[in-house]
Amino acid sequence: MMNRLVLLVAVALTTMTCGSVADPTRPTDILFSLGEEFTLSLGQRGSTSDSSVRVRFTNVPTESRCPSDAVCVWEGFAEVALAVTVVGANDSTVLSTNPTVCCTADTVSGFVFAIRGLDPLPRSNQTEIPYQVRLLVNTTP
Repeated sequence: MMNRLVLLVAVALTTMTCGSVADPTRPTDILFSLGEEFTLSLGQRGSTSDSSVRVRFTNVPTESRCPSDAVCVWEGFAEVALAVTVVGANDSTVLSTNPTVCCTADTVSGFVFAIRGLDPLPRSNQTEIPYQVRLLVNTTP
């Protein structure tokens, strides 16, 4: 009977602590300031110090930039998808790296989200790219 009780307590403690173990593959969240450029890795979240503005780099739905190991007649473009939360309201936006194709900035709930760059450039034989987006967030004028 005592062995069952010890086993039951051990299983319960293991189950309770499993949820608190950090995921080593997920980038840690960062703090950013309005009006200052910051960088997010794919999947990473950033927030202002008061958490009133939060943004997560969710996806690169389009990648047609010229690979760094190729010669192209056009530079191409990439699109970056962002999940945005402003004062508890969830929204999303997609920004382009090329202003001739589409939006390099978008206003979401009174804040302007602007892309400053997407690194690295793809390589022609690369299947997984460790994307990092450079962003700037400001209040609307």
